[in-house]
Amino acid sequence: MRPQRRLVRLHLDNNNPSIEGILVGSPLGWADHYVVRTASVLTAPDANVELDGVDVRVPRERVVFVQTLR
Repeated sequence: MRPQRRLVRLHLDNNNPSIEGILVGSPLGWADHYVVRTASVLTAPDANVELDGVDVRVPRERVVFVQTLR
């Protein structure tokens, strides 16, 4: 059985903007990276920029915490 995919927001270290999208992979599942599809970067509270490509891979050590949105 596959784990349920969740809409999440990855809050990054050093005041970098957060990344939001569908979490499809987690640490230790892909070389210690979070894998997020349909990702966007939150540039302001009411604004985001969609990223091109199939997915985004964020190094685990850059993530301060993961917020589940849905």
